[in-house]
Amino acid sequence: MRQITSTSAHNNSNAFTNFIHSRYREVKSAKPELSNYDVIRKLAQLYKSLPVEEVEKLKLEAKEHQSHVKKATKFAYRNGMPKSPPNSGLKVFMREKLKDSKGTPVSQMRNDFKDTVKQWMSLPVSDQLEYNNIAKDLKNDYEIKLKEWATKNNIQYTKRISILADRFYRAYYPK
Repeated sequence: MRQITSTSAHNNSNAFTNFIHSRYREVKSAKPELSNYDVIRKLAQLYKSLPVEEVEKLKLEAKEHQSHVKKATKFAYRNGMPKSPPNSGLKVFMREKLKDSKGTPVSQMRNDFKDTVKQWMSLPVSDQLEYNNIAKDLKNDYEIKLKEWATKNNIQYTKRISILADRFYRAYYPK
């Protein structure tokens, strides 16, 4: 069973998910016979019945948390964390075709995007497969670099960038 609660950073942090994460164990231990779905439903009902002040407080906490995750991620990237590569053959193809378009007006870029997607659609499947394989290779190289970066900085590795960045931030951000 997947762990539903965590003290780690979450990308999709909002007031409701924070409420679920903070109260899940409490409800599950009080009523162990409930399925995960029923626990979430019960928590959703509890959330809807919260006073407006408490909901606002939860929203503020979620906003602060999102700000922290963003700050931690920027800090990690500035300190050598590798950036993720294109995750599909189409994105590799687009990057290759549009690499010289920096500084191009938005209206022109929109047309360039459309033309590039049309070129992609007209490519033979074998060529598209080549680009997909390049994307897979880039992803594998990226994961290796990310593991090396985590090891070099004595950070426990995880594929979740927000958690990895948060661990780095907590370990190295000057207080």
